[in-house]
Amino acid sequence: MIKTWLHEVPRWGRRLTALALLVFLVSGWMEPSRRVAEAQVAPTDTPVPATPTKSEDGGGIGGLGMVKQFYLPLVGRSEPIVLPTPTATPLPTLTAPPAPPAALSRYMTTANIDSTNYNDLYNLGRQRGGCDGSPTPAQPNSFLILAFGYPWDDHTTTSPASNYWVALYPAGKVKVRLDVLETNLFGFVRGYYNCVSIHNPSASLTVGLGINGSIANWVTFEHGRQWAQMVYRLNNQYAAWQSTIKVVGAADFEPGWVNIPIASVRQWAEGYASVTNSQYYFYGSCDGCPEVSRDAAGNFVASYASPLAAGSDWTVDDVWYLAYGIRPAYPLPEIYLTDGTNGRQWQNIAYWAATCHWIPYTTTQCEPQRRGVNRYMYFSGAMTQHQACVDSANTDPCDPRLMNWPSDGWRQLWQALNDPNTPLTHQSGLQWSTDISWKQ
Repeated sequence: MIKTWLHEVPRWGRRLTALALLVFLVSGWMEPSRRVAEAQVAPTDTPVPATPTKSEDGGGIGGLGMVKQFYLPLVGRSEPIVLPTPTATPLPTLTAPPAPPAALSRYMTTANIDSTNYNDLYNLGRQRGGCDGSPTPAQPNSFLILAFGYPWDDHTTTSPASNYWVALYPAGKVKVRLDVLETNLFGFVRGYYNCVSIHNPSASLTVGLGINGSIANWVTFEHGRQWAQMVYRLNNQYAAWQSTIKVVGAADFEPGWVNIPIASVRQWAEGYASVTNSQYYFYGSCDGCPEVSRDAAGNFVASYASPLAAGSDWTVDDVWYLAYGIRPAYPLPEIYLTDGTNGRQWQNIAYWAATCHWIPYTTTQCEPQRRGVNRYMYFSGAMTQHQACVDSANTDPCDPRLMNWPSDGWRQLWQALNDPNTPLTHQSGLQWSTDISWKQ
């Protein structure tokens, strides 16, 4: 039919008609390809966490939000591709909501309040409940840490440990056996409960019992397990009290403590995790950790460093693992620097955990990718040391750059995590603020 019709028109007309027909056929052939390409760039909904929670088996994220991702077709080109000069302007910092009231944590010593004495710890519990002339009223849903020193046990080169202890601040000269400490710490729990149940029934507290990893010799799997068992017994001694006061573990691990092999720190955490339903809050630092950077195209990317500090074998992966990667751990880090650096370091840790695949310049997968769990970090709050610096001003003054006010430390961490340029670190709430003291 087409051939007959073409024969009936003049030669020049037949040429024009044939050209039009060719254009029609080519456009018809290209149209499906164009539709496929358009389908490839259509956004798809990929879940990311809004308020993630850990499951008890160490994996899984709940409370999912949405983010747009585009899948672009591959294009082959023979000429080199020239990347554009970065022109993207960083999105502005968000205004943080008001910080929660800061509960007062305490370094555990024998000064002012003797940590080896039941009555002293009972009185400290009442003070934290707002009784006995305390200038700080107890608040609903607050958090503080009773920060002890490094673990200790009585093992020798020829015999295993039979007793487990913890050193007290400042230098560890006084040590308390864990069974004695457990009895005394029940005094704190009882003192707080007796105070608020009568005078302030709306108050509630989560108290973290903390150790630090500053001495490697006794940071062991078994000490971690013993510490978790002590915490469990204290928390369940009077189950009816748990709506008023809950007992959890806490750990101050820091890359800047040199000659402390990361393997020993990990084994303490793994010993703690071996106890069912155990939970600890990481209130350590991120010494030497990098901040989020930008690549050649102007994209915001997580940074990696190894080792983080001279004399240390910690990596970015290790910080993630101890603060959130292992099942019991939740981060409530030290945010001491007044310029906001500490908050941005933890933003990078969170961004690394959410986005990493390979350790740079290696064929080794990053640990969050390899484990495949707890990739979206959820921070519980921020810790500062303003009151401790005030307490020690006459004897051991702090660098003023490390004296964040509690509300400032909390705000800096919130703003870093909710940076519009790193959406995978966002979390709407930051539950707690605590400031540590020496004497109060």
